[in-house]
Amino acid sequence: MVFLKFKTFLLMACLLVFHTVQANETEVQSRIQFDQGDSWASVLKKAQREGKPIFVDVYTVWCGPCKMMERNTFTQQEVYDIYNNNFINYKLNFETPEGQKLGAKYGISGVPVLLYFDSRGELLYRADGMQGKVEMIQYAKRVLARAGSRNNSRPDQDFADNRTNYSSTYEEIIKRYNTKQPYDKLFRQYAFKQKLLGRMDNKKNMDLIYDLSDDIESKAMDMFINRQGRFIAEYGEEHIHGKVKSSVLSKMAEATANRDEDLFKRALEVVNSFDMPQGANLAYSLQCNYYKGIGDRKGFAKVVINYMKKYNGKAPDVYNRSAWDIMTSDPSKANLKYARDWVETSIALDSQYYNNETYGEILVAMGKRKAACEAFQEAIRLGRKTKRDTTTAQEKLNKYCR
Repeated sequence: MVFLKFKTFLLMACLLVFHTVQANETEVQSRIQFDQGDSWASVLKKAQREGKPIFVDVYTVWCGPCKMMERNTFTQQEVYDIYNNNFINYKLNFETPEGQKLGAKYGISGVPVLLYFDSRGELLYRADGMQGKVEMIQYAKRVLARAGSRNNSRPDQDFADNRTNYSSTYEEIIKRYNTKQPYDKLFRQYAFKQKLLGRMDNKKNMDLIYDLSDDIESKAMDMFINRQGRFIAEYGEEHIHGKVKSSVLSKMAEATANRDEDLFKRALEVVNSFDMPQGANLAYSLQCNYYKGIGDRKGFAKVVINYMKKYNGKAPDVYNRSAWDIMTSDPSKANLKYARDWVETSIALDSQYYNNETYGEILVAMGKRKAACEAFQEAIRLGRKTKRDTTTAQEKLNKYCR
């Protein structure tokens, strides 16, 4: 009997180990498979041997977005199927000597960055920042199409005729864009010639416009705007609007840091060229952040007032926040009247601790101490009723209402 129990125990243990190993193998397979231990040179040799393009995930061990992509994007079946079947996948730590060398070559200053090469090691495409499933699949398909055209020994009739071969110019534009070299002048010349030949709207050129439209200052963005209906039909409205938003936001930090009003206006022009849900709110946010960032209080206040003149929503926090922004940025007599009206609307919609406290502050700024004291007292009463901290309103009551 003891022997039988021991045999049963061994069998269960073996089954447990088998299922654990099987589960671990399944988990490993259910993601993009990277050649982490290999060098870049060995990855290139493997790509040439197998005739496959190369996908490089440039990361660091401390990068949060890198970990999120590893966990949430690289584990999507549609993603790992196309990458594992068609690419040599290489994960490169940016902080290693090899990572620094490749980073210097391609102008990488932050991670995550996704790099796509053909089997010969020529850069085909680059994507900066965290990417989702849809983007990863689209990048892969476009790169595979581009790599396939390079491997085709026959001339591409879409790009060459018996007089002029434009494919070298096309590749040079991509190379300059990916390595952050000036490319827009060359693209304009190329686009002009392609338009004369009636080829600007073919698939390859549409892909080029799509790629270069990440730069809102480029001629490609103008062409992207003019062809937005076609891009939306191919990629979907949500994706295209997300791409536009990302392109705009990537330039706003530069516009603010350099106080570049032309670049700021260009960002607004791009946003307003697309019928995006919440597009007005995005434009408003860009304006607020720009004027705040450059310290232009009057400009900021003007933006808030213009926005609120058109606002017909019923969100009490929007009225309250706008009132507070005006009071703290440009508290002129006329502006304080706007602020008072907005916060009174906020209170009428939903009287709470926060908007009564704001009301008190505005009334103090308008010189109406008695009414301000009543507002602070009401804020304290509502705060205690909802068991929230009323310290700031109490301090203001003590300060202004002795």
